[in-house]
Amino acid sequence: MGRAHIKYEQKFDGLRAFQPIRLEPSALTLDVMIYGGARNGLRPVIMFNSLEFPMPPSVEFCESLKAAGYQVIFVRRPGFGNSTPLPDAVFNPNAIKQGIATITEAAILNRLIDYLGLDDTVLIGLSTANATAYRLTHLSRRISFSMFAAPIIQQNILEVFRPDWFQAMLRQILTSRSGVSAATMGFKFQLRRNPLSFYQQFMRKSAGDLAYLRNNSSDAEAAGLSLQSASTMSVLHDISVTLMPDGVISDRYFEGSNSVLLSGSETMQDWQSALHSEADRLGLPVEYAPRGDWFVVQSCPDEIVAIIEKYSSRASMRRSL
Repeated sequence: MGRAHIKYEQKFDGLRAFQPIRLEPSALTLDVMIYGGARNGLRPVIMFNSLEFPMPPSVEFCESLKAAGYQVIFVRRPGFGNSTPLPDAVFNPNAIKQGIATITEAAILNRLIDYLGLDDTVLIGLSTANATAYRLTHLSRRISFSMFAAPIIQQNILEVFRPDWFQAMLRQILTSRSGVSAATMGFKFQLRRNPLSFYQQFMRKSAGDLAYLRNNSSDAEAAGLSLQSASTMSVLHDISVTLMPDGVISDRYFEGSNSVLLSGSETMQDWQSALHSEADRLGLPVEYAPRGDWFVVQSCPDEIVAIIEKYSSRASMRRSL
């Protein structure tokens, strides 16, 4: 399975401890955090990591959802943390363009949902993980509502990324195969040296993001450690499927699905305008949370619950008609 994968050890609070789940009959293992350590009968909310922050939401977030009747389950996708990487074959340029790695990830996560026996599941996609989340929404009959947070769907908005070095790094990854390794080494070095400063640089325009970082600085340290194990091909894949046109996402792709796009009110106006343009094309509603940008979900647990219940009620009304 793929390139050599650097395993790492991480001290973590017991409530959010990761456990390896092996999906038989393959040798594939996923890092899974089931809040509280085991299923508790509450409605499951499954999330899986974005490229930039492979960490579960805070204890405060998970406790807020638990009080409202939900249990957070957070999964590290293949190639992140101690999850088994995908084989190298799915990362060649044609395979990435065809979305083979993305649908493979979605199929693996679908198997995990079946393995855990999750029903009436809420799926929350986060940033660069949304390409996989879109496909998983179609694959799994156990998912009843999907929320795609901080999404980029067919948006040509590379210019809005800041700081300038981060935008230059993204361009390097997208335009130069040889530049991917250098860019990956660069951001890994910054994450080793000072992960908190790294995140603060491109989250500085969102008070909600900065507050979340301050309150969860140990998670930023752990994210920097976890990302040292991410392969160059995983980085290339996430950036490519996020910023390049996705041929699968047609105008009718989400027709009939109970899904919503989520953004933070602190997101840049250019980003919001592009998001609404895509939402109109795809026929998806857009919801805004009062805080956050990158951490729009993690910063707003009460609002996330309210959105879930709003769209769950709508789905129930449709089924009763």
